[in-house]
Amino acid sequence: MASETAQNNEDEEIDFVSLGMFIIDQIDFKAPTPSVYNVIGGAGTYSAIGARIMSPGSSSKRVGWIVDAGNDFPPELRQLIASWNTGCLIRETPERLTTRGWNGYGDNEHRG
Repeated sequence: MASETAQNNEDEEIDFVSLGMFIIDQIDFKAPTPSVYNVIGGAGTYSAIGARIMSPGSSSKRVGWIVDAGNDFPPELRQLIASWNTGCLIRETPERLTTRGWNGYGDNEHRG
């Protein structure tokens, strides 16, 4: 069973919540451009980021979203998410890996 941690107080109101996915992406480009690892992705993540941009100051905690963090979750991403000061619920799932995606770009920036 997942353990859960939230970055907001239970008595705070939520104005926006995303139930979309949080994904950590690897992006491979055509040589000689190097690959990029541990890129935050997923539609849920980007909707939360958009809501956060529109919720400055103390209203940032009213942006709710969920991150399922597996046993391979990078510490630097935890720090980045915390710096946004949102109402993110991090569900710790040490029995599994974090959801990851792959994007490859080739000729004419064709995405695979």
